[in-house]
Amino acid sequence: MTKATASLKNKHLLEEQPTLASLLLVAPPMKRFCASLAKKTAYSPLHALIRTSSKNLAVAEIKACLHDYPKAANAVDANGRTPIFHAIRQDCSSQVVQILFDAFPDAIVHTDVMGQDALGLLYHPSKSVNMLEYVLHRQPSLALWQTKTFSRRKLVDAICDNWSKTANPLNVASEPIGWTKLMLTIKAAHFATFNQSIKHDEEFHVALELGLSNSLLHLMLSVYPHQASLPMRRCENMLPLHFVVSHTMMKKPTFDATLVRRLVETFPRAAGFAHHGHLPLHAALAAGRQWTDGVKELSFAFPAAIHMIDANFRLYPVLIAASSDVSSFNTVFSLLKECPIL
Repeated sequence: MTKATASLKNKHLLEEQPTLASLLLVAPPMKRFCASLAKKTAYSPLHALIRTSSKNLAVAEIKACLHDYPKAANAVDANGRTPIFHAIRQDCSSQVVQILFDAFPDAIVHTDVMGQDALGLLYHPSKSVNMLEYVLHRQPSLALWQTKTFSRRKLVDAICDNWSKTANPLNVASEPIGWTKLMLTIKAAHFATFNQSIKHDEEFHVALELGLSNSLLHLMLSVYPHQASLPMRRCENMLPLHFVVSHTMMKKPTFDATLVRRLVETFPRAAGFAHHGHLPLHAALAAGRQWTDGVKELSFAFPAAIHMIDANFRLYPVLIAASSDVSSFNTVFSLLKECPIL
């Protein structure tokens, strides 16, 4: 977008007449200066006010400018940047950002000529958590936005991938702001996907339900190990271990065997808890898991399960494996070795 085009698009903003109330709130010299700057450049009066005031911009001033120029929140400058983009980049107060977001929410995902948007700026370590929390609370679907800032991937996927690359619990302690923003994004994505409320102590459960990467799940299990023993409220109160071993996508396990091992190590008793008549070992075999996909860990964690008939299938584990379309010979043979009497 050229400067002339942006100026023409914002020309109508200058034709709106200011009210007496706003003139009392914004000093006349500043108001005249902003209007003059807007006429000479591709800025709207709101752009000019934000760029000239920066951190010192008062809430009363931004409200008065929006009152006089209500369409200015959606205006763009020559670089395709909206007022909220400049407000976030120049560290205006959280209250100012909130006012601009409420005035025109879509402006936060408007992409400039560099492919950046204001939403992506909120994830910079220097930006306030309160701003992101307010935005995602008002519009949770933004967590699923395919933003150009992150190569047109969903925002939640991009943020999770950044953490997955350095999946170290020590990073959580060294980057508390970044971790808090990650949790806010995951919770918003979950609410936007399932439209269900999230309570305290459900971070790991939420990540499982969203099917996030295994490396991130390992990290979250290290941060929230006690949640391995808590029932998943939105999944018929099954334990995380049961959810992991039985969850498949395209007839393939969604979660790796290492996560199964970690869950067993974190809460060994889970291997002996049945859900609707299925022990985790039975559920894993019914889902098509192989001996190396976690069946081995489940067998060793609760050996008695190998000798127990499933309450629903009325079959021993080895027979569940043998009757499956995807079970391998190695899985059946390994189960027989553990229970040769069958």
